[in-house]
Amino acid sequence: MKATKLTIHHFRSFAEAEVFLNPYTLVVGTNNAGKTNLIDAIRLFYSKDIKLIMRSSETSLSLRLVIPSLG
Repeated sequence: MKATKLTIHHFRSFAEAEVFLNPYTLVVGTNNAGKTNLIDAIRLFYSKDIKLIMRSSETSLSLRLVIPSLG
C-alpha cells in the first residue's frame, strides 16, 4: 500500500498544500519551512492517538491521503 498524494488543509504551518509522493520522496527545506509538520500530517493520518500530534487551535483540520486501488 503506497500513498501517492497528500492534501493538507489548516494544519500547523500549512493553510493549504498538495504534495505528490513518489516511491522515495525526499523532504528538503530551510529551518522553519514545515518539514516536520509535513511528516506529522502523515503520522496523524495513521495515528490512533490524535491528541499526541494535534494542537488545540487546529479545529478545522482536513487531511487526505490518496492510495491508488490495486485493481
